[in-house]
Amino acid sequence: MNKTKLRIILVISVIIWMGVIYFFSDMPGKTSTKKSVKLIDSTITVTVNNKVVNGEMSEKSIYRLAKKIDYPFRKCMHVCEYFVLAFLVLNTLYVFDFNKKKKYIFSFIICLLYACSDEYHQLLVQRTCKVSDVFIDMIGVIVAFVLYTIVFNKYNKKES
Repeated sequence: MNKTKLRIILVISVIIWMGVIYFFSDMPGKTSTKKSVKLIDSTITVTVNNKVVNGEMSEKSIYRLAKKIDYPFRKCMHVCEYFVLAFLVLNTLYVFDFNKKKKYIFSFIICLLYACSDEYHQLLVQRTCKVSDVFIDMIGVIVAFVLYTIVFNKYNKKES
């Protein structure tokens, strides 16, 4: 594949992923909470189905557990969303021949600005805008940077 096509594909992948993040943020708070609790509830039900069948755990207690897990689950999703975004942006800037330092600086700035704009966007759909969520998003970015560096260094050692 030539470099121009690869660049186009990577830029489009960053834009699509930003769209995915936007889609999740565009849901009103109650809708988003209902969906995540339902997902967790379904997962727990499948995971502990034997306990329900054997009467060790009621559906009501599974739902209560799902509600307790919801907040940490949502914060983990923030980390995961921005981990993927940072990884995609790093790859894109790499193909555009950014040097190592600029690649990380620009990736961080792009992800930080998008995280800030995402929180502002949530205000428009009756959700909360939290600076703490931006920090949580940046955890995903930093983890992506660390893993990207490890993978990139291993790849470069094999190439040498």
